[in-house]
Amino acid sequence: MLLREQAGSTLIEVLVAMCITITGVVAMAQLFRIAAVGTASARDTTLAAIYAGQKAEEIRSEGQAPASGTLQRNALGYVDHLDALGSVVGEDENAPPPTVYTRRWSIEPLPGDPGVRIVQVLVTRQRSRGQAEQGSVSRLQDEARVVTLMRVTAP
Repeated sequence: MLLREQAGSTLIEVLVAMCITITGVVAMAQLFRIAAVGTASARDTTLAAIYAGQKAEEIRSEGQAPASGTLQRNALGYVDHLDALGSVVGEDENAPPPTVYTRRWSIEPLPGDPGVRIVQVLVTRQRSRGQAEQGSVSRLQDEARVVTLMRVTAP
């Protein structure tokens, strides 16, 4: 009795090949999703850093009265709210509806040198910061914090 050569694939081989292909496609889809989330987070952090730097430079060029403790809360005169394009849409304690970012800043004298001020700017996405609102001003994901020094000239 002669054995015939098989000319095609069996159903089992086709099913195994399909399972391997589907597993690869699903893994690639998850990688694309992870990459998209990472890219969006990087974009948000970059924009926040730009908005923080802009405000720090504005304060350094125009000057402003010292105030401390204004990074933890929305304090009138030390907060503004930005839309998705970075335009100021409000400057009160309450954020208006188009707000995407909230920008807070503080200006404090440098201990030991009253002619130097510490300028801190914190830009956050419009969302609850949880425990960070209770006194900590550490930077969370998608946020930016800029700290700089400013020399004050005597009047």
